[in-house]
Amino acid sequence: HSVKEAGQWKEFVPLFKDWKSKAVAFLSVIRQKDDLIAAGTSPADPRITQIESEALAVAPGLVAAQAVSRKVLRELIAENQELTSASAGQAKAASKNASMLIVVAILIGVIFALVLGVVISRSIARPLGEAVTALGRVAEGDLTQRLHVDSRDEIGQMATALNSALDSLNT
Repeated sequence: HSVKEAGQWKEFVPLFKDWKSKAVAFLSVIRQKDDLIAAGTSPADPRITQIESEALAVAPGLVAAQAVSRKVLRELIAENQELTSASAGQAKAASKNASMLIVVAILIGVIFALVLGVVISRSIARPLGEAVTALGRVAEGDLTQRLHVDSRDEIGQMATALNSALDSLNT
């Protein structure tokens, strides 16, 4: 809600109440006429003429009150439409920003996954490559080959086992 909208509501509510009270008064006068006619009173009866005069006297105030309250209500509707448009624009911008943030997060995640994949594959491929080279030299008869052990994972355990096997063969 805006300050302008709150002011418009403060202006509209008493105007609407004024219109409503005048409408109730007008309908009450008309109801009296309808009740008399329903009871069989002649339309030329002075009571009906008096009621019609009262209704005609109340009607201009009712129309004026309605016009004033309708004007303020239209302003209030216009303000709400502006607020709605502004909110829709803000929501659209927030949605666009969120979409961009999601795309950036996905790209960062993909890049991170690729870098992590390269690091992991190199950490596996390098020691395995060294083991293949060492085993190739052992196959040629060089039993002095040893693998450098720098981890305790399966590849490190394999390197330790190969070094132990080569030590046993040398002995």
